[in-house]
Amino acid sequence: MPSSLLSQRPATRWPVYAAAAASVCSIAATTAYALLGFADRVPVTVAHYFAGNALYVLINGTLIYLLWHRRHLFRFTTKAFAIAWAGIFAWWSLPQPLFLVLTISPDPLQTKWMFFTWMWEIPIIGGFLFGGYVLWLLRPIAAYVSGRRQRAATTLLPYVLKYPLLVAASLVAFATLGYFLGALQSYVFGSLPLIESGKVFGQGFVSSLFMAIFYYFAYHWYLRSVRQRLEHQVPQALTVRRHFAWRVFIVTSMITLGSLLYISFVVLQAFQVQLSSSTTARLEHAINRALDELQRARHDPPDAYQALLAANIASLRFGQRGAVVPLAGADNVLASLAQRTQQIITSRDSAVVLDSRYEHKLISVWREPRTGQKMLVITYLSDFYGSVWRSMWYVAAVGSFVSLLSILTTTVASMWLAGSLRALTSAVRHAQGTSAPFTFDTFTVDELEDLAHAFAFYINQANDKSAELADAFERLQEVDRLKTEFISIASHQLRTPLTGIRWVYHALLEGKLGPLNPPQRTLAKSGLEKSTYMIKLVNELLDVSRIEDQKVALTTAAGTLPALIHTVSAALRPQAQQRRVTLQLRLPAAPLPPLKIDAEKMSMVVNNLIDNAIKYTSPGGQVTVSLNPTSRGVRLTVADTGVGIPAGDLPRLFTKFFRAPNAMLMHPNGSGLGLYIAKSIIEKHGGHISAHSREGQGSTFTVFLPTSTP
Repeated sequence: MPSSLLSQRPATRWPVYAAAAASVCSIAATTAYALLGFADRVPVTVAHYFAGNALYVLINGTLIYLLWHRRHLFRFTTKAFAIAWAGIFAWWSLPQPLFLVLTISPDPLQTKWMFFTWMWEIPIIGGFLFGGYVLWLLRPIAAYVSGRRQRAATTLLPYVLKYPLLVAASLVAFATLGYFLGALQSYVFGSLPLIESGKVFGQGFVSSLFMAIFYYFAYHWYLRSVRQRLEHQVPQALTVRRHFAWRVFIVTSMITLGSLLYISFVVLQAFQVQLSSSTTARLEHAINRALDELQRARHDPPDAYQALLAANIASLRFGQRGAVVPLAGADNVLASLAQRTQQIITSRDSAVVLDSRYEHKLISVWREPRTGQKMLVITYLSDFYGSVWRSMWYVAAVGSFVSLLSILTTTVASMWLAGSLRALTSAVRHAQGTSAPFTFDTFTVDELEDLAHAFAFYINQANDKSAELADAFERLQEVDRLKTEFISIASHQLRTPLTGIRWVYHALLEGKLGPLNPPQRTLAKSGLEKSTYMIKLVNELLDVSRIEDQKVALTTAAGTLPALIHTVSAALRPQAQQRRVTLQLRLPAAPLPPLKIDAEKMSMVVNNLIDNAIKYTSPGGQVTVSLNPTSRGVRLTVADTGVGIPAGDLPRLFTKFFRAPNAMLMHPNGSGLGLYIAKSIIEKHGGHISAHSREGQGSTFTVFLPTSTP
């Protein structure tokens, strides 16, 4: 990402912490308000219900927004908990208006309990407990991401793939139990009618289905980078198969079931409202008619009036359990009603009230004209639910058929699509490694067929390019063979005259060919150095030629590295002193495990490493040679405080003819073959070499040699 964009990203967590604190405070405040409502210290109405919900939406929406824009500042587990909290927030805030709309006339006590349940139990018990459970399930994945503990990829990958499903299933189970307890609590303590408690439970279950889908896809998206890392470590044959059609079936079934249940709740609510309003209208009409008849007959003889009164009372008994009783002797009936209902029927002469204490019932009060006595008419709406249930069964049957048809159609379509994709995948895999033209057609005339044609085009293009690359590689191999052969011949031809030239310079410097004046001696020394360098270069070229021709043979014998290192260091110490570089040896006093090495070739390796360290270390620096035993062999380390190696050059450090740019500036002369030869010799001994460096901070070369070589 460009630095200009990075600089625009938020760099502080404090707004998130402030919003989180505000969220906790809002939960505490609404909980305290609910408790005060139980004590009748503050009013709790539907308006307060919606106000608390609006407060939650505002604060938690801000929290999620801030956290999303600052997610790069937080840990893996914190972001996972944030996803859980976002789901809980949506789970309790968004369906809340539906709960109130689909609940018939809750009284003040029921409203208080619903307010208490929504504002405290769902965010606290639901949110934090479920979020904690999500993190508990995440522990193996979090340990892998943080590097604290590395599980085998073959066992962790199936768990990562299963994790979103575990969270989704856990939410459904958790919510089902939670809403069952909440509905039971509202029924026992809030006197909510059983049918309304069932609707509360059902709506909670439906919302949990939709939230489970959200959690599945959210965590599936969140863990995508972890899956990719693990899939790179797992062989293709062991990769867990994931069935697209099965996921489509599950998601479609959940959405269809949830939608069907919500439609059923809406239909049931409509029937309840229609039944309540129609029964209220019938009851009011019957009461008015009875009052008119009794008003006209109040001066009739007592027997005639009582007969008319009894007939009208009988006409006001609606349903199997309908009753008409004098208010004066109905103390038990009054005690079973909600407080608001009691206040209305005792303070008015005529009224019809819907009471929802334990059961939906219409409570009517009217005053008998002759005696002035108040009469109480009780009509149980559940007595008329027979037609409602018959209609609901019809809706359920039709809805189930349509839902099943939709699920089957979607599943068959997804299975067909998945089958076409599997066939395409199989065809692509079979096409790998073959030169035959690739063709595949789905015969669907849609995007899938376009995808198949695109695969065919690119596979055929890749096959053509592979053939061209194979031809080019063969030509390069031939060129490389000719180059190696030329280097070998040229090196052999050059070494003999160069040796003679060096002998002549030696003879001149030793005075065997006569005395030399100072300028002549300087020229002779320069010629000797150049000829020695040329001979070294020729020898390195010959070594490379032998390595590439697989003609390098080791003459191994039992040897000790400390003695070899002492010998090489003694030869290079004058060079180190001349450059004012400290050469320090750290060799163990205890005997090392026995090694079989080619002393001559290993001396070349040690000489090359120490010589390079001295050459590329500035005056006043230090070169440290360490030797330590390990459980399987010996580790040789050559560390310096020199110019270092750029990070981008480290991968090419042990290739032929490579020299880092900063090394070329410091020492223009050099072949770039020494480390390549050293690596080849070490690998011939069954060991390996590695380099760690930072530009300007020195380099460390580590050589491992096993106690038993191939």
